[in-house]
Amino acid sequence: MQESRHWVDEQRRRVEEFIDGYRVALHDSLNDLTEEEARRRLVPSKTTLLGLVKHVSFVEGVWFDQAVTGRSYDEIGIAPTVDGSFTLRRTDTIASVQAAYRQRWEVARKNLDGLRSDETVVGRGERPVWAPYLQVLRELAQHGGHADILLEQILAAAHRRRDHQPSRTFGTDADAGRRSSRRHAPPGRAPCLRCQSLVTTEATQLP
Repeated sequence: MQESRHWVDEQRRRVEEFIDGYRVALHDSLNDLTEEEARRRLVPSKTTLLGLVKHVSFVEGVWFDQAVTGRSYDEIGIAPTVDGSFTLRRTDTIASVQAAYRQRWEVARKNLDGLRSDETVVGRGERPVWAPYLQVLRELAQHGGHADILLEQILAAAHRRRDHQPSRTFGTDADAGRRSSRRHAPPGRAPCLRCQSLVTTEATQLP
């Protein structure tokens, strides 16, 4: 029985590592972008990089808050619909959306602290604690893939513009600081958020 408990705890720890890795990768996909790039619509739907990060914050609000605590969407402070979770308001910025997502992580950790994987939560119907974990992991992995594609398109467009512009000197340290190495990578070399997450986890956690 003790061996079985250890296996369950180790599985829970590993799932949490993957979730944290995807969280950081999605959050950081907005780093070094302009506000216009983060909002740029490259597909017919509302899917943008900024909208994706807003949406995964919504996802965690549903499964790591409502499903655990039973609080309403309004009490949690998330959109009333999935479609609405992708909608960008004028006041939404890279900084504000990233900050809201980081706050969502902390609320999730607090709500789940002390709950065993085989305990039952009833906020969105009766289900074991491990079920919301797998739902969130699935969503973050899926949207990490979406972010990979959007980010590669944005960086490729920036690369093409740079290749067609005459050389110039940027006037401020702030301008220079915004030019990351990934912005200057050739098309097709944008970092894969999912692979980046897995590599980081493997390198730091496995013996």
